[in-house]
Amino acid sequence: MAAEQKERKGFFRAFLDFFILFSGISTASNLSRTRSQPVRRLGLFLFRKPDDR
Repeated sequence: MAAEQKERKGFFRAFLDFFILFSGISTASNLSRTRSQPVRRLGLFLFRKPDDR
């Protein structure tokens, strides 16, 4: 029974990794690597202040 649960958990984690990778969902750590502007978190949503140009 324990092996079956590990297999399900492994499948779910693999699916979640695949979904996040190919859906274009950005994480705060990925966004902070691309630009020096800080990322604000509001629940599930991530925001940046617009550039003042």
